[in-house]
Amino acid sequence: MTIQEQVPETVRTTAKDHGNSFHCQVVRAFRRHGWHTTVTPYYLDSESDKAREIDLVAENRWEKPINGPHGRPEWQHVKLFVECKYFDRETLVWFDERDNDAATKWITTNTRLVKPENRYTKMHHYLLGDGMVAKLFARSRAERKDTSIEPIYGALNQVLHAMVSLRRQGTSFSEHSGTDLFVAEFPVIICSSLDNLWRIDIADDEGLIRPVKSRFQLEVEYAYRDLGKEHRREYFLVDVVPLSELEQYFKALDADVNATRECWSAH
Repeated sequence: MTIQEQVPETVRTTAKDHGNSFHCQVVRAFRRHGWHTTVTPYYLDSESDKAREIDLVAENRWEKPINGPHGRPEWQHVKLFVECKYFDRETLVWFDERDNDAATKWITTNTRLVKPENRYTKMHHYLLGDGMVAKLFARSRAERKDTSIEPIYGALNQVLHAMVSLRRQGTSFSEHSGTDLFVAEFPVIICSSLDNLWRIDIADDEGLIRPVKSRFQLEVEYAYRDLGKEHRREYFLVDVVPLSELEQYFKALDADVNATRECWSAH
């Protein structure tokens, strides 16, 4: 009898059905595409002074085609704070127009684009698409008796808690030389699929319900206490990406980096 055949059925079931299985799928997908990953880092939440964790912090870097003035390579880094989630329950999501002024300001702050009104800013993946973002969400009425946390709310809470606590801590690459031009940091929810998500547009008087068919963004005004216990209020866009679209999402991030390069070259 092989070792695999000796594994108890209860252990096999846990390995197959536990949320960690999907978590590991996401980690493998990031690694296959060259991302450096830190799995389930723990941190002290400044709001509650309790230990918390996030599923994944993933980082990648791009070297500029031309080295800096001293012949040293110049790197552009993108760091993602990632929460992995099953949306295994019917959930309704309400969409509305994105606050483009707030989104533009946040993009330029996080990517160091020179001016909010330049054309390179508009090339960022946050400002592409139809301009609609998710603002409200709720499980179907039949599920409301369940006392577990709303899946989208839980993922959103985890990823934003982690980002405000762990951002601006530099690169995680152990072998690093050269100059860091920027470290752009974004919150992301990776989900198993969108099959159970349905959408309504807030502006639609008829309230037509349609399936959510592709990745989208949650728009959030987030109030929190920073590491110095000061109260802050900050605007965020949170990407919600199904695992099946992760490769497309990586290409969108590549395009973001290229747009930033073009912006700097033009100035």
